[in-house]
Amino acid sequence: RYATTPGADLVKGTLNGVPTVMPGAWGDHLGVITLNLQNDNGTWTVVDGGAKAMPTVSYDADPAMVALVKDRHEQTIEYVNNPVGKTATPLNTYFSRVAPNKVVQLINDAQLEFGKKHFAGTEYENLPLLSAAAPFKAGRHGASYFTNVKSGIAIKDIADIYIYNNTLQIVKVD
Repeated sequence: RYATTPGADLVKGTLNGVPTVMPGAWGDHLGVITLNLQNDNGTWTVVDGGAKAMPTVSYDADPAMVALVKDRHEQTIEYVNNPVGKTATPLNTYFSRVAPNKVVQLINDAQLEFGKKHFAGTEYENLPLLSAAAPFKAGRHGASYFTNVKSGIAIKDIADIYIYNNTLQIVKVD
């Protein structure tokens, strides 16, 4: 879909002559940039370069790497299982594309609360705020790709409810 992008060379993997790669999400591809360098009296210069995205699905995990990160991986799992709250009703996104949804409403409420606190005491304090949110995990990647929080909310659930590390943007319109 990027074949008509001005300055894109899809075969070489460059954008305006600069090696560029979008490796994908969740480790499904590895971005590989290759540079041909030349050293002239201690000064390195890039002579040529390219890039490609390599799928990782056909590679087995390196046992030495697994052993190296095992303790940190287990610590991370323990950390993300820490509770941060609870909910009186289950939160899921099963029908979030076709009906009002508590998960999407929770995102909207959090955005509005942030906006209200951010503008408190400023010239914008009394302007009306609208929030836009979308169901992120709503079946796009198959039958198991939904948010489903039963009662206790852990750090991992927050990451599941809002999967992107975006920055909230507030725009004034008239």
